[in-house]
Amino acid sequence: MNVVVRARVNASTDFSSLCASLMAQRDAKQKPIHQLELKVTTLTLTLTLTLTLTLTLTLLKVMQALQPQLDEVTRLEIECKQAELGLQLHAERCAATRHELEAVQELGRKEAEEDRQLLAETLNGRARATEQLEQAP
Repeated sequence: MNVVVRARVNASTDFSSLCASLMAQRDAKQKPIHQLELKVTTLTLTLTLTLTLTLTLTLLKVMQALQPQLDEVTRLEIECKQAELGLQLHAERCAATRHELEAVQELGRKEAEEDRQLLAETLNGRARATEQLEQAP
């Protein structure tokens, strides 16, 4: 709606109605712009939600496809950990057995040394007894 302003002599312009008229024209021009902005925002949100949903569904399908492989990897990791723990247990038992073996070997060495000394003493005693018997008339 256009306001026609005509010059009058000794008359004043009604600035209030002129301002109201200009604001109405401006609002009329900006209304389609606001409607387009609203449509762009709506389309942007719709597109964002659609992409998010599509990506989520794709990820779900990929995870479902990979689930058997992930389960197998998990099972293998558990088996590996169990084997590792078993190996550590055997290593500890082996170390304990080695220590026992070393202790028995050391005891065997000591007993062998004692037996050698006893044999030497016995042989020396026998040699003395033989000498005494040979010297006896």
